[in-house]
Amino acid sequence: MKNKGKKLLLLVTAACCAAFGAYSCLSQGGHDREAPVIFMAQSELRLSVTDEPARLLDGVTAADAHDGDVTASLVVESVRGMVSDRRFTVTYAAFDAAGNVAKAQRTVCYEDYVSPHFSLSAPLIFRAGVMPDVFSVVGAVDVFDGDLSDRVKGTLVSGERQLFEAGEYAVAFRVTNSLGDTAYLTAPVLVTEESPGTAGLTLRSYLVYLRVGERFSPETYLLALQAGERTVGLQPLPEGASVQTAGEVNTAVPGVYCVDYTVTCGADTGRTRLLVAVEE
Repeated sequence: MKNKGKKLLLLVTAACCAAFGAYSCLSQGGHDREAPVIFMAQSELRLSVTDEPARLLDGVTAADAHDGDVTASLVVESVRGMVSDRRFTVTYAAFDAAGNVAKAQRTVCYEDYVSPHFSLSAPLIFRAGVMPDVFSVVGAVDVFDGDLSDRVKGTLVSGERQLFEAGEYAVAFRVTNSLGDTAYLTAPVLVTEESPGTAGLTLRSYLVYLRVGERFSPETYLLALQAGERTVGLQPLPEGASVQTAGEVNTAVPGVYCVDYTVTCGADTGRTRLLVAVEE
C-alpha cells in the first residue's frame, strides 16, 4: 500500500517522542529503577499490508510495579529484519514515570506481503555509441513504501566492454524497502547498432512477474505499432500482420527470461523486448 512505510516510520517516531516526553516529565527522582513488563496476547501477530500501523499494538499491554498500567506508553520501536517469508520482527518499548524502559519483540506475519517489484517503462535496449542511462527506465514499487524508484541501484555483472559498445550485458539491480527487505533482479541489457525497425512497437509492460506454474502467452502483451502518425492496435492482431517471438519462458523454473518480438504490418516493422520474472 502506497506510503505505508512512511506512515509506519512517522508513527514510530512520533509515538516514541510523545511517550518518552510524557513519562520523563513525571520522573520520581531516580528512586524507581525497575522497568515495566510488556505482555503480549500472542507470540505472532497476523496482519494485512493494508492494515493501519496502529494494529501492530494489538494484544500488547504493559504494567509497572510502581505505576501500574502503563500500556499508554507503548510504542513500536521498529519493524525490520525478515525472519522468514512474510514474517518480520517487531520491537516494542514501554516507559514508566521514572524513565525506565522495557523492550520486547514478537513476529508479525503480513499474510499478503510481497517483496518489492521492479518495473520497466521501456525495454532495456539501447543504441551503441553513447553511454545508456539504464536507470531512466527502471523503477520499483512496494506494498508499504509505494514508489521506490529513487532507491534502485545496479551493478554491471557481465560484459567485458563498456556499455556504450554493442553487445549483451547483464546488470544486477537491487532495491530495499523500509522493512529492510531487499529485492534483486539480474536483467539482460542489449546495446545494439541494428535498426529497431521502421515503426515503434509498444507492449502493455516490459517486465512482468509470474508465479511458478502460471501460464504465459507472449501475444497478450502486445499493445500497438506506431508508424509516423499512424497507430495500429495489436489486440486483436489486425489482418495481414505477423508476430515473431524469440526466447523461451519456462514457468516451471524460477528465473528471469527474455522474449524478443518482431511485428510486421504491411511495410512497417517494429521490434522490442519483454522480460519475464518467474517467482516461487
